[in-house]
Amino acid sequence: MSTAIPPNVISDPRFKAARKLMKTGRVTEGPVEIFATLLEECINKYSDSSLEAAACFYEYGNALFRVVGNQSESISEDGQSDSFSEPEKPREAAANAAQTRLATKDKNKDTEVTTDLTNGTHTSDEGNLKRASYLEGEKEAENVSKEEVAGSEEQESSNQIENQSSVDDCTLALEMMENAYSIFEEKLNQHPDNDWILHQLPRALQGLGDVLRELPSQKADAADAYSRALPYLEEFVNRHSKDSLELNTLQDRRLLAEGNVLVADALLECEAEKDVVTSETKDILVKADERVDFARGYYDKARDELQEAVFLMGRIAATGADLGTHKEDMCFAATLVMGVGEALAAYDEEIAASSNTKNEAISPVAKKPKTK
Repeated sequence: MSTAIPPNVISDPRFKAARKLMKTGRVTEGPVEIFATLLEECINKYSDSSLEAAACFYEYGNALFRVVGNQSESISEDGQSDSFSEPEKPREAAANAAQTRLATKDKNKDTEVTTDLTNGTHTSDEGNLKRASYLEGEKEAENVSKEEVAGSEEQESSNQIENQSSVDDCTLALEMMENAYSIFEEKLNQHPDNDWILHQLPRALQGLGDVLRELPSQKADAADAYSRALPYLEEFVNRHSKDSLELNTLQDRRLLAEGNVLVADALLECEAEKDVVTSETKDILVKADERVDFARGYYDKARDELQEAVFLMGRIAATGADLGTHKEDMCFAATLVMGVGEALAAYDEEIAASSNTKNEAISPVAKKPKTK
């Protein structure tokens, strides 16, 4: 009989507090620092291959990755962070210089008239001042332009550093999660009846998939990680009887729906017209011409599981049970499924439009009868 025996560290008040912050979506440096501290303590007290360390490895990597995601969302469309969203002084100076230049351009006409009347022998003091003002405006605009270029280059360099820092953080998060997964897998072989460890494996695989999707050229690895989580999720659902009205049953069905749609979404993100190949083992997961069909298959499974979960939620609600956050979780799953469904619909429309264009291009032109 399976029993859930979690590691001692998850009972630590700091661990619980950091996990609570993660669940609320308020991911800051706080949880990262807490899990880093706990990881160091667990390694020193137990070992770097202990179950306690594995739990901290995963949570540390997950928190680090979520913080990177939050920082990326705070970057505006023009590549600048929200803290730089206010107009910069060089831009204001350039605008003022432009206005000065336009104003002096009109006034210079008066100066030209004065010069003509005096046959060019002299100009009024007012004309000299105007020309001086014009030249100063041109010089100011030129200086401001140089400042803008320098500022733009500096901002671009800053963005490159931030992007590289994000990639480095994602790489570290990936390393932490891989450590956790390898320990969980090893410990499950040693303790096959420990249900807590078994539930950590699909969670770790999906966490790996989330990180891999953000790294360059590793979409296929993400799809692979997501797909490897599915057998565990299916096993959890199959443990429940068909008539079960427990909230755990509802949760497992929803997680299976999410698991399938994650695979579908990752496959659609892979490069078109190329085989889906893992980066390290070079295994071909899906042939290029079958990629969308496979994604559609996973999408259909996700949709069916979601429908079952929604029906089950209605039955559980009818008993008067408190659904807690399950409604919100179900809405999130539905959003994921709808997003992939819309992507597939857009793909079908694109293929249909392309097919119609081809047919029009190759349709025979009616020949005119010869005149006799």
